[in-house]
Amino acid sequence: MTQTPPGITLEKLRRAIRLIDEPLIELTPQSLTYLHSYPALLAASRTLASSHNSGDLLLQLSAMCYGWMPRVARVNARHVDKASAALACALESDVLIDTAQMQDLANSLHSVVGTSKLLHFLRPQLYPIWDSKVARVWATSDATTNMSKVENYRSYIEDIRTLIASADFAAFHEDFNQAYGRRLDRLKIAPYSLSPVRAVEAAAFELSGGDYDDD
Repeated sequence: MTQTPPGITLEKLRRAIRLIDEPLIELTPQSLTYLHSYPALLAASRTLASSHNSGDLLLQLSAMCYGWMPRVARVNARHVDKASAALACALESDVLIDTAQMQDLANSLHSVVGTSKLLHFLRPQLYPIWDSKVARVWATSDATTNMSKVENYRSYIEDIRTLIASADFAAFHEDFNQAYGRRLDRLKIAPYSLSPVRAVEAAAFELSGGDYDDD
């Protein structure tokens, strides 16, 4: 198992709890939409996956997840078959798909970030979301300047798995979920819990500066 980067510790991630509990922070409309829609997208992904037509699942999840992003989905038809097969493996397996399969998905979507979102909504217990804000907090300069490298995303997953396996993680996860619930309650959003990988990724996003209004 890979070693967690020196700058990424549970103590550092705990600082995000204080940020989430800050009542004066104003979230952008985009961030509020993310918070409102996240559990609905998880539920929709489960419904789509239950039909398990892998070709349709790739297109449906792509359209849905890219509606959650400030980008437009661009599915490369030449890579759909391999990407659909990779998505089917991700759905059926309790272990990570291999790097080549992740690359098949990234080739289809023209994006490793988009790939991470598809995989997350399909298997939120296994795959975190990867974006530039998280990478800035998390990783080396190579990761921040090469968001298109599947290897960087996979290293990030392994680092999160190392954190989750640590003795103090359960306490962090509980405290973070409680703080997250308090934020949702303040915003009049029905509280929901985050998976361990989502909690770590969400904490890193907060530490990166989050998505706040400057007004």
